[in-house]
Amino acid sequence: MTLAGTHSGQPVSLRIRRRPRVAGVIEQGPMPPLGGEAVAGFELARLIASPVYLGMGVPRGDGRAVLVIPGFLGNDEYLRPLRGWLRRIGYSAHASGIALNVGTLSVLFSNLLQRLEFITSGSPGRAVVIGHSLGGIFARGLAVLRPNLVAHAICLGSPLGSNPR
Repeated sequence: MTLAGTHSGQPVSLRIRRRPRVAGVIEQGPMPPLGGEAVAGFELARLIASPVYLGMGVPRGDGRAVLVIPGFLGNDEYLRPLRGWLRRIGYSAHASGIALNVGTLSVLFSNLLQRLEFITSGSPGRAVVIGHSLGGIFARGLAVLRPNLVAHAICLGSPLGSNPR
């Protein structure tokens, strides 16, 4: 196989080697690099020691309610550092109440709507809803369904399409 159009104008020869297939053996691709996971503890330590994480030099919040929603198979615990940071900088951050983000989507969404209504009933103004992954989809849904309760929906790593309706 020859490719033309290189920078030097010379054709480049490309050889593709194929391994012989063995009956009954399923070939797996290369494993994803997991080396970065080994330093997660160090990254957490750096985060906790950061002046920004401690709230230094960060604009202060206005005390409004913030609902934080976990992603698929997640729970409120892994978002505890985010809620703590939001509190330190002046927001009233609240957990979603989700023990495990799995189950019937309509039930999960209904529970989140009740939680949002409860949180906003005791705070001034509309809330900010932050969701990670599937939680971001829920955040966007809450904002579309109840714009009178949600000022902003922030979606972190969420597979969103272009039209929320």
